[in-house]
Amino acid sequence: MKNVELMEKIEFYINRLGQVGLKDGIRWRCAYTKEDKAAKELFKSLIENEGLLASEDAVGNVYGKLKNSIDYTDVKKILVGSHIDTVRDGGAYDGAAGIIIGLLAVSETIKKFGAPKIPIEVIALTEEEGSRYAMSYVGSRAIVNGLMENELNSVDEDGISLKTAMLLAGYDPDNVMKAKRDDIHSYFEVHIEQGPVLEKTGNKIGIIERINGIFFIEVEIIGREDHAGTTPMNMRLDSLSAASKFMAKLPEVVAEISNSATATVGKIRVEPGSSNVVPKKTIFTIDFRDMDVDKLTRMNEAIQLELNQLKHQGFKVNCNLATSELPVDLNKELINLCEVVVKDLGLPYMRMNSGAGHDAQIFAERFPASLLFIPCKDGRSHSPVEFASNEDIAIAVEVMSGILKKLAW
Repeated sequence: MKNVELMEKIEFYINRLGQVGLKDGIRWRCAYTKEDKAAKELFKSLIENEGLLASEDAVGNVYGKLKNSIDYTDVKKILVGSHIDTVRDGGAYDGAAGIIIGLLAVSETIKKFGAPKIPIEVIALTEEEGSRYAMSYVGSRAIVNGLMENELNSVDEDGISLKTAMLLAGYDPDNVMKAKRDDIHSYFEVHIEQGPVLEKTGNKIGIIERINGIFFIEVEIIGREDHAGTTPMNMRLDSLSAASKFMAKLPEVVAEISNSATATVGKIRVEPGSSNVVPKKTIFTIDFRDMDVDKLTRMNEAIQLELNQLKHQGFKVNCNLATSELPVDLNKELINLCEVVVKDLGLPYMRMNSGAGHDAQIFAERFPASLLFIPCKDGRSHSPVEFASNEDIAIAVEVMSGILKKLAW
């Protein structure tokens, strides 16, 4: 296939998938919704269009397999792909570019060289973002370790459990352990960088060595609801005022421990949520990240200590460390293999770390895993303006094809 033809196909696939989940100009594809189902059905049609067999597992991960995959029953498989879901008001490239790169790399390499010696499967993973449930990486967790009962009991903002959502979407939560696998040779993922480094430095590929640790705290500050017009300011237990003061101090708390960490309050809910009532309850999340486990632990302790000071003012404070993903080193042999291929192609590249979490870190718990970045315009992501050029995506297809050729043929 000529480069121009490849780029035309990339644009067509990206645009088709990018339209799924758009409503009133806002794109959102989260787990076990009609938008999620529509995206999976579309991707399965793209898989079939590339000459592979499409299927889903017990939790809704979509696979594209070789038509002679029955011949590889007892052989470990190479997986290549990313996730199919988006954040709320997300872009068309986060996750989507990776599954399309994986699909085209596999199909084009098979067209050139025939059936591989080691089987390869394209995968589109479900609910990586955690935009519906606080627990991210539902699809990859199910493959690597299986989903536990407490995870299935996680609830979204409407109180719908993951188990119930699966049932409503046509999946049987009693069968989730069928998604777990032991036959994986390696996992490869290509993703937009979601940052500005590659674009600013002129590099076309980022080879990821390490992925940030991510801690996620759910906080509930409970004060007292009172009349907004008759309760003097110095006699209030205003939970939102207390939460706001803490949020303003959060960057200072984190910076005292690490100058490389990030901390974000990304979701806030106030109850009762009336304009003329002093807020009784404020619920919010804290996402903080670093490459150092000890610093993450110390930040967690410092944040919770700071929040607990509010108890002396009469507030009740509940803190739940919902997620504690430790930093992950990716497989050195695969890192070196990726570097060889990129060098052979004469592409400008750099080794780097990832500040964002990815399915690759979940796979890395049990299997060799690799993660590559491509540039995205102005480093923007988790936004409708997210963009990666067809040319850069085509380069990634060529790189992944070269990696697969060395490994599987």
